[in-house]
Amino acid sequence: LVYKVFEQAKGNGLIDSRVEFDGINVGLLNSKDNTLVNEFESFRSDLEAAGINCYISHVENLSYKNDAIYAGDNKLDICFHKFDHAGMYPDFQTPVSKTLSDLTPYLDAIRNKHVVGFNPFRSMYIAENKALIALLKDQDFSYLFTDEELSVIHKLLPDTFVLTHENLSNFIEHKDNFVLKKSLDT
Repeated sequence: LVYKVFEQAKGNGLIDSRVEFDGINVGLLNSKDNTLVNEFESFRSDLEAAGINCYISHVENLSYKNDAIYAGDNKLDICFHKFDHAGMYPDFQTPVSKTLSDLTPYLDAIRNKHVVGFNPFRSMYIAENKALIALLKDQDFSYLFTDEELSVIHKLLPDTFVLTHENLSNFIEHKDNFVLKKSLDT
């Protein structure tokens, strides 16, 4: 997958055509202000086992200099960022970080095509929105999908529902069978 992103970015002029895949550095980014407990260590292990240089960093700790983005002393070519929406924090200026200035180096590097940002920011509102997963699993909306699509939905997605007053007692009674998450949570 990283190779595919690399080749597509190279073909679109987002990565210099002289850069070879063997030497790329991948950054796995999160926010220090709304840190996730996630699978980054597993990602890094898998990427490094495949021979890819990989660095985990908070987006707020990146520096942008000499037309490149850095995690410490390591220039990053492709960054996979994973953020939860921080809307529950009224003092946050952005959905992912306390201040916009914390994101500016990374956003400028993306805007200037000096790094490829993978996993668009909007994904936290669509692909990672648990309420949308619940909608896909809701029988009231099954008419929107073909039989083949419903088969894929049922094979790939766990039973998911929005917790309401109506289903709260059933949830409590069977709480050991569920994982409770916020709608905008990874």
